[in-house]
Amino acid sequence: MKTALITGGGNGIGRELVRLFAKDGYRIVVFSLVQEELDALQAELAQSLPPEQVHLFQADLSQPGAGAHVVETCEEKGLEIDVLVNNAGFALWGECVEQADGKVSNMMQLNVVAVAELSQLFGRKMKARGHGKILNIGSTLGVSPVPISAVYGATKAFVNSFTVALAVELAPYGVEVCVVEPFLTNTNFLKYSIGNSPTALSEAEQDENIAKASKMAHAPERVAREAYDGLMKGKTIIMPGPLIRLFFWVNRVRSQKAVAKVFYKAFGKGFVS
Repeated sequence: MKTALITGGGNGIGRELVRLFAKDGYRIVVFSLVQEELDALQAELAQSLPPEQVHLFQADLSQPGAGAHVVETCEEKGLEIDVLVNNAGFALWGECVEQADGKVSNMMQLNVVAVAELSQLFGRKMKARGHGKILNIGSTLGVSPVPISAVYGATKAFVNSFTVALAVELAPYGVEVCVVEPFLTNTNFLKYSIGNSPTALSEAEQDENIAKASKMAHAPERVAREAYDGLMKGKTIIMPGPLIRLFFWVNRVRSQKAVAKVFYKAFGKGFVS
C-alpha cells in the first residue's frame, strides 16, 4: 500500500486532496495546525478507511525545525512516504510594513522553509528508493510582484521556481515533482488572508471583500482534482483553468512592474471602493 503525506490537509485544497488519495486506496498521513479540523477529518475517513490506514498529527509547521519533526515522526511510526504534498500555507493581505510583528517571518517559515525542508528530506529518501512523487502548492500570485500581498507573492514565486528546478534534478532518479499554480480558491485560506488584513476597513467592508473575492475564486474541489490528475500524469506545472493561463500570458508580454501597478490599482485599497 502506498502512503501519501499531505500538510495542511484539514481543510480546503488539502482536504480535497486527502479525499482523492483515500479514494484511490492510499494510506493517509496528515500534519495540520488545527486540531478541530483533524478531528473532523478523522471522523470522515473512519467511514471508509480502517484506523491503521489513517495517521493524523497536530503540528505547527511555521516553527523552525518543523520539517525535521515531520520526518522523525514518520520514521518513528514506520511510515514510508511515497507521495509528499506540501499544501500548508497562509497569506497576509495588506501593506507589508503594516503587518503584525512576527507574522511575516511565520509565513516565510511555513510557505518557503518548510516546503524546501520537506522536499529535500523526503526527496532524498525517494531518490534512494528510485521512486516517489512531490506536489507543491504554488500560486498564480507567484508569477508577478503582488502589491498588497508582497511577501506572500514572493513566497509563492519561490515555490514555483524551486519546484521546477527540483523536478529536473530528481527526474533521472525516478522521482516526479510538480507544482500547481491556482488563482484565488474559495477556502478558509481566502477568508483568513483578507479578513485579517491590517486596513482601516470596517468588519462589514471586510466581509464584503471576502464575498466578492469568493465569487472570483475557484472551488477547492476543482483545484484539487486538476492537481491530482496532473500529478498522476507526470506533469511538472499545473495551471487550473484558462483564466490562469491568460494571466501567465499577460505577465510575459507586459513588464512585471506594469502588471504590479494594475494589480495594485485594482486591489490596493481593497475590493470595496
